Amino acid sequence: MKSKIGNGLMVLVALLVLLMDNFVYGQNWPMASFSKERTSWAADETILYPPLQQKTVIPVRSTGDYIVMSYLTFYNDLLALSVGRNPNTLEAVDMTSGDTLWTFEVSGSGSSMDFVCAQNDSMIFVGGQQGLGLYALDRETGEQKWIKPIGTLYNKNIILDNELAYIPGDSLYCISIMDGSTVWSRELNVQSTPTVDDQYVYIVGRHMVRIFNKVTGEPVWSRTISELTTGGNVVDDDCFYTQSNDTIFAYNKESWDVKWIYKSAGDTIQAELLNTIAISDSKLCFLIKGNNEGNGELVTLDKETGGFLWAHTFASRFLFSPTIANGVVYVVPYPETAIYGFNIDNGDQLFYDNTFSYLFQPIVANHQLIVASGKNVIVFENDNTKADNFREASLHGFELMQNHPNPFNSITSIKFYLPRSEFVSLKIYNELGEEMSTLVNEKRAAGLHSIDFDGTHLPGGLYFYKVAAGSFSDTKQLLIVK
Repeated sequence: MKSKIGNGLMVLVALLVLLMDNFVYGQNWPMASFSKERTSWAADETILYPPLQQKTVIPVRSTGDYIVMSYLTFYNDLLALSVGRNPNTLEAVDMTSGDTLWTFEVSGSGSSMDFVCAQNDSMIFVGGQQGLGLYALDRETGEQKWIKPIGTLYNKNIILDNELAYIPGDSLYCISIMDGSTVWSRELNVQSTPTVDDQYVYIVGRHMVRIFNKVTGEPVWSRTISELTTGGNVVDDDCFYTQSNDTIFAYNKESWDVKWIYKSAGDTIQAELLNTIAISDSKLCFLIKGNNEGNGELVTLDKETGGFLWAHTFASRFLFSPTIANGVVYVVPYPETAIYGFNIDNGDQLFYDNTFSYLFQPIVANHQLIVASGKNVIVFENDNTKADNFREASLHGFELMQNHPNPFNSITSIKFYLPRSEFVSLKIYNELGEEMSTLVNEKRAAGLHSIDFDGTHLPGGLYFYKVAAGSFSDTKQLLIVK
């Protein structure tokens, strides 16, 4: 009798999948890495493009001794904030007003949350570190609809696929999102997030890439890799992309043969806990953690051939997962915590902002760039006024601004505006003209830049700071008091 019921359920699930092929919940950023294929690509974005300006700052409303925000998701004007506190908390924010609509505390959880909430038209799904499992909430009110006790969901995120969802807890589960009932499960305890296409579920963890039939849960294919826990895990119409410790693989979905490999000799490919591979229609981006010089890198390949296109090296060792939108790849390095945007075709830097300490993966929605920063969410949009925002009289030209505070005894902020991308030098000199410190010596994107200068190692007195960018240069005074 049990066997007949099980077979009947599988047939019903198969019919649901076939009938609902053309009815998918709007892919309006409702889940981990923005789509069930986990591409980290805003494929429909055609308006947002640098230069960008800050539109608004949305504060976290939760309080407590420990507050740290991590991943964001957006769907139909509702922004979900994963807030690390004791207990972990989900904040639902109305993006049109900036108001917090409701909060939900994950029972028994604590510390950093590191769970990417998922949303659809009527529900929102949340879990947390050390929590009991997965919660389904009413999207408008935050009222709990059901809980699935599958253990802590620290860095184990849910992927929505029509009426079903896939999530690794104490096992890999396929569940009904209506009531949380198990459609099928497989004993597989990995700290990872699955990827789903029309036929299969893909998951990486414990030195293995595994593929399952998404309707029945039956194993389809597996391969040993060098990564112990998480890693890149992305799929498109033709290929499945993943990584080992030093190699990017593209597998043909028809045969599971290797289409191409890219070996990053001598470097370790970063296996960040959400996803470090991002793809567009023609490009693949991935991250290197601490190259031979100890620097993180953003690397871009031709997706069809695996050929190297360009790379950007950062002063920081670690990078959060990249996001691709309208031909620009955005990424946040750590511990630098600025946000960069690069032309995905040639690597030219198009955007840079360090006015906040940004963290985690940015998202793009409603023609806006949205990124977490400590206890705030910062929203950028197209800058239609450009330099007029900073000084109308500058006529969109270069500008070096007076440091603030001044005088100062520890740290001051120096701002300068670039009307176009230029190589910039910013240096500190003493009264004798001797160079005391180099603050910037690299190419910077157009826009407003803010640089903190720590003068605690210098004696009190009068100093000068000079910026040079292309044919422009300017010098101003600053005063350190002890």
